[in-house]
Amino acid sequence: MRYGAFITIVVSGFLLAGCGGVAVGQEEQQTVDEPVDGQVTRVEIDSDAGPLRLVAGERASVEQDLRWTGDTRPQVDQQLDGGVLRITARCPDGIMSRCQAGLVVTVPASSSAQVDLRAGGVEVEGLTGALDLRASAGAVTATGVGPGDVQANSGAGAVELTFAEAAADVSAESSAGGVEVRVPIGPAYEVTAEATAGSTEVGVPDQPGADHRITARSSAGGVSVLPAG
Repeated sequence: MRYGAFITIVVSGFLLAGCGGVAVGQEEQQTVDEPVDGQVTRVEIDSDAGPLRLVAGERASVEQDLRWTGDTRPQVDQQLDGGVLRITARCPDGIMSRCQAGLVVTVPASSSAQVDLRAGGVEVEGLTGALDLRASAGAVTATGVGPGDVQANSGAGAVELTFAEAAADVSAESSAGGVEVRVPIGPAYEVTAEATAGSTEVGVPDQPGADHRITARSSAGGVSVLPAG
């Protein structure tokens, strides 16, 4: 990848546990602010290296907070092709030392997004396009989204969605946390709210066959569908 306008590297002490006791290693940190040259209409992010913030803004960019010890430096690659910004973040396989790549990605508000994280949670702010958000090891939070359809799934945390405009189809599911969906007052919704090990609360009109559908499920927490604001 081509590094952008701002790069900072910090080296500090870091404690590593080993067979002979505790040894002092060197933690390195690199901050990269990489602008995106070209128009973005969709972003696809695939990461096993850390948390993500995905926000709306006029200037598309990818900010990276990289932290590692030894030879475990995370690798972040980005490519823009036909309006689709693809970002991958990887830590070396089979290495247990410190490795993390936290990302802050800024794209136009109308962009759609597909996110697959296997380490850390995802936060989305202000995007109006369709969203497919999956986090295997963290929470999923989205605010100010809609009217694009939203699918959100967490394997190890809560799912919280707050809509600025009603979406036609919303699916929010968690295997290990609560689920909360907040939607605008006014439109009619067809609501399915299910909790295997918690309570359910529906605070919006539930009308079978409505144009706006909400499915909210949790295997280990409460489920609520409530008015926004």
